[in-house]
Amino acid sequence: MSRIHHSLISVLSIFFGFYIVGLSIFVVSKFVNTLYLKEVKDSKGFKTTNLHILLNFYKNGLVLNLLSIFYFLLLIFVISNKNLISFSFYFSYLTIPLMFQNFLYSYKSLNQLIKIVIQNAKIEK
Repeated sequence: MSRIHHSLISVLSIFFGFYIVGLSIFVVSKFVNTLYLKEVKDSKGFKTTNLHILLNFYKNGLVLNLLSIFYFLLLIFVISNKNLISFSFYFSYLTIPLMFQNFLYSYKSLNQLIKIVIQNAKIEK
């Protein structure tokens, strides 16, 4: 069981790296200015910019990713502690939903980025 959690931590660390690389690309890109200037309505109907929408997806994904890594590290500690072994069985029930949420946020971030790139390509046309 501990090997699985080590592998999941590795996968989440790779996700974390992709998030950071994506953000660093935006920092040095001229594309950021275009995202900031384009005002749109978010899913709740409030005025915002494409940059804020995209950064919100990235921020939520990074926080979920870091919490997941912390959770799996804690789970490995609980599994390795012989006194808490019965507790670890119930504690591990969050593994699948947590990984699903991470994949979902990664997909949403990528999907939002693609939508924004297409929007800006239409504007510059």
